[in-house]
Amino acid sequence: MLTLTTLVLSSCGRGQGFRKSTVAPQKVATVPASFKAPRIPDIISDEADRLEYLVSNWWTGWSPQMDSLEAEKAFAQWTVLALELPLGTASASLVKGIGRDSLRILSLAQKYLYDPNSPYRDEDIYGRLAAHCGGDLAAEARLCALNERGRVAADFVYEDARGRRHTLHGTEAPFTVLFFSNPGCSACKEIIDAMGSDPKAAWAVEAGLVAVVNVYIDEDLEAWREYLPNYPEKWSCGVDALFTLRDDNKYHIRASPSVYLLDENKTVMLKDAPIQRLLDILNRML
Repeated sequence: MLTLTTLVLSSCGRGQGFRKSTVAPQKVATVPASFKAPRIPDIISDEADRLEYLVSNWWTGWSPQMDSLEAEKAFAQWTVLALELPLGTASASLVKGIGRDSLRILSLAQKYLYDPNSPYRDEDIYGRLAAHCGGDLAAEARLCALNERGRVAADFVYEDARGRRHTLHGTEAPFTVLFFSNPGCSACKEIIDAMGSDPKAAWAVEAGLVAVVNVYIDEDLEAWREYLPNYPEKWSCGVDALFTLRDDNKYHIRASPSVYLLDENKTVMLKDAPIQRLLDILNRML
């Protein structure tokens, strides 16, 4: 685990995704001058406990009078810290923030956590916030709750190039990377290259420790078949022939590519995460 000092002082630009981002990574070398990060009591010595205390009490230093740039830097830094914590802790902290400066924090949460092109996106944290706010956000909250981190991913049937049918839950491996992609998509190609160029991830796929289930959910099957040679041989590639993923809302797929990391029991570890965040976790776990 990254140390708390590293997290607090690091640039928020780590873990950029490959989709063109509308959120410019914020280089936060220090906390904004008008924002005062909470002081962690000396009695808390464990690194994980110190991080949890900092994130949980972050908003005590937030002022609605901060200008927009300072507020965004503070929110960006909170996001980097919160992504290292369990979903319940991070979302509970964000709900506290809404009580301090509701409209601005909601707007920043939508930009950083829910924009499908954000390198910091985490729709599970945002979904918990949307559920808390209710009203016009209730529909978004319901979609975000699909396959939430910590829950078993919804099973589905996919069909390979030979017409054979497989299920997600039938995949046998300690870890499964679930990859929703489109043929010829440049961002998808960057994920293919990233998986292949990461030494530990590439070795784990070859060794059968990581299975990759690569599914196309749209209708241009001819383009998909033509593109198949571009996928690694070890990957399990198929199409959602019955369109259940797209039409039955089994997954909330807002943009392509979308990548999930599942454990041996198909419990969601990461959901629609930037590929570098996924690779970082795989490198820690393998």
